[in-house]
Amino acid sequence: MRISRLPGSILASLFLSPLVFFGVTAQAAEMQPPAVLEVYQCNYNPGKGPKDLMAARDYYVKQAEKAGITPEPSFIWNKIKGDAPIDFVWFTAHENLAAFGASMDAGNAAEALADVQGRFDAVADCSPGLATITPTFQRVAPGATGNVLISAFTCFFNKGVSEADMGDLTSHVNGVFSAMGNNAPQASYMISPITGANAAVRYLFSTFENATAWTSFVGAILASPDGQSLMRHRNAVLDCSSSLWGGEMVIGTLAN
Repeated sequence: MRISRLPGSILASLFLSPLVFFGVTAQAAEMQPPAVLEVYQCNYNPGKGPKDLMAARDYYVKQAEKAGITPEPSFIWNKIKGDAPIDFVWFTAHENLAAFGASMDAGNAAEALADVQGRFDAVADCSPGLATITPTFQRVAPGATGNVLISAFTCFFNKGVSEADMGDLTSHVNGVFSAMGNNAPQASYMISPITGANAAVRYLFSTFENATAWTSFVGAILASPDGQSLMRHRNAVLDCSSSLWGGEMVIGTLAN
């Protein structure tokens, strides 16, 4: 795993989908699209686990302070349900592509960070990628909640579908969610891969306070003519697989 240093490819089999767990929700809402995400899809090495990952995180933060570098906000998704062949996803958020480039160059030039990469590589085997993230719906103000449940979709365009069709679908999503009141997600996002020849066309995701909130949302969608219409619209535009994740901020002012 390379933290804020080297982009690579994004696996098509995982939904990062557009992105979100709480911390990301707050960060993305403060950015003007297209905000940029570094994405690392990871499996723990034998004998390693979350405590080892957080120890590597702590070392990175300490060394960044020595180098006079303020780390960008970072977040983790831990898999709950789904077929994605990974243990967790690590996201690092940047204001835009230029900010990502500046961060990468600063990290590569900092002697204090020279051995940070090895700490993470000892913990997990990761596939890196780069993507833009765009908010598509926002109900809860940034910073209003803590850890979240994430409902994610990894999607490909159906035959004959264009970017214009995706714009229409995004508008439809916002309209239906806006009318759902407290049954709506906290926020929803769309991730568009920059690197990765085998990446999905879009990753979509929504955040919820907990599993109960998510099941209430699903029930409301299934019971509503507007919700059913939205599902038909999505299925006409996109071919998606779904997964559930738990998300938390691990670097930044909102981290514990």
